[in-house]
Amino acid sequence: MELLHLNVPYAKNRLVGEYLAGDGSFFHYRDWKGSESRRRYRELMQRRFQREGLKNCIEKYMKQFSPSLPSAVEKNLEKLADPRSAVVIAGQQAGLLTGPLYTIHKILSVLSLAREKERELGVPVVPVFWIAGEDHDIGEVNHVYYLDKGKLKKHIYRQKHPLDKQMVSKRPVEGEEIRRWYREWLKHFGETEHTKAVLAFLDGLTERVTTYTEFFAAIILHFFGKFGLLFIDSAYPELRRLEGEYFGRILDAGPRLADALADQQNLLQQMGYEKMIDTKADCLHLFYEQDGNRVLLYFDREKDAAFGERVKFSLEELRSVAEHHPEKLSNNVVTRPLMQEWLFPVLAFIGGPGEIAYWAELKKIFELFGMNMPPVVPRIQITLIERNIASDLEDLSLSLEKVLTQGVEEELEERINRLKDREFLGFVAEKREEIFRIYREVAGYALAKDKGLAEIVEKNSRIVLSQLDYLQSKAEQSMLRKHGELLGKYMRIENFLHPLGGFQERCWNVFYFINLYGFSLIDELMELPLDFSGRHHAVKL
Repeated sequence: MELLHLNVPYAKNRLVGEYLAGDGSFFHYRDWKGSESRRRYRELMQRRFQREGLKNCIEKYMKQFSPSLPSAVEKNLEKLADPRSAVVIAGQQAGLLTGPLYTIHKILSVLSLAREKERELGVPVVPVFWIAGEDHDIGEVNHVYYLDKGKLKKHIYRQKHPLDKQMVSKRPVEGEEIRRWYREWLKHFGETEHTKAVLAFLDGLTERVTTYTEFFAAIILHFFGKFGLLFIDSAYPELRRLEGEYFGRILDAGPRLADALADQQNLLQQMGYEKMIDTKADCLHLFYEQDGNRVLLYFDREKDAAFGERVKFSLEELRSVAEHHPEKLSNNVVTRPLMQEWLFPVLAFIGGPGEIAYWAELKKIFELFGMNMPPVVPRIQITLIERNIASDLEDLSLSLEKVLTQGVEEELEERINRLKDREFLGFVAEKREEIFRIYREVAGYALAKDKGLAEIVEKNSRIVLSQLDYLQSKAEQSMLRKHGELLGKYMRIENFLHPLGGFQERCWNVFYFINLYGFSLIDELMELPLDFSGRHHAVKL
């Protein structure tokens, strides 16, 4: 592997760009590069956390996937219970086969920053990954991409008789169906020396797991357990029992939470920033599970009550739910960061561009509860470059930085124009003018004799000219076929380095690369000197 550091814009969002450039005015810790880590750590040591209960909860959850946990995991569980410890944390939905590559990049970021901060501060720092199993947006997690005739398409795992808003943690993956699904996907890329091992690994997991999050967690443990990663499903009932009192705090805040969000959003919008969290003014920012579906709750200010689709509660009834049946409640995008902050001693939160943008809208919410939001550190961005893609880039003399940010459309159009037969095109243009001239003369003569012939003459001229266009089109198609191998390199680069107009990490899945390079790919990525400089990491495989 060869690691390159590139100066590629992190995101198109203006606020995120300014944050990376040093403007952290909408965050409590302005320097995401880490100079305030000691101040943050001192703040954490003034607070109390349910460390032993959290440690036992995570251990119990992870042992579902391996009764004998890796020694590095056991060590970090003990660290978590240590009152001197802090955590570096990130989270993501439970995508099938781990979802887009940026999920893997987040985990690499968590592990790398935890190691860095432990060395820097001389205290235990634990890497934690928060699986957002309480989310219900199935369209975000039920697919991977493949190439079909040079175009990226979704390969969707379609669930039988799904509930509209069922938590992903309760979404089933049926053994035979899911095995058929990932086999069909891998066939698009051809069999390699690693395909049998990949299928054997996945088959072994699908014999033991039954839901999206279990499938996700089992893969993550295999990849990163040896490095000590701890993870927990946000929908795990044991975790919910630890969260009961915190749900109570959210309920006690009532409409003040929504007001705090609106105040911060208004401030940002007045300064010209785009609003990221779209929500109604009286949203309670909690879900209630009713008949297997999540129902978003709203606050009735006049009656001091809460309501949602087909449900209604007094606040006292909801407080009772939080105390006695907290598994019925779950967080949304606004309250999940609060829950994370109450549960974990968060030294740093790792976020992608979208998360950084919406966390800026949460500042007044944290202040409402007397807390500072943790330092928000941009996750590491990585592009994996296969050997044939690297060769194509070199053959075409393309700039990697430009490809990652703009794609190849401009260069491809320029190359096609150079390949066109200029002599032929000039000849066709000349004859087109001659035909126009001839038909103008004929039209003039015909109109002098009979004005009714004008329409026929016009129609006939269009037919002749369309035949010229057809001939020109066929000539261009012939040229494209003749140079198909050359032009195919452009499209191959576009699909793998700038798919659907964005970074590779938003479309491609890690198992595509594991199928090519084997499971050692993860270990090799962990050995790279990844850093938090804000630069883009390009890895030549």
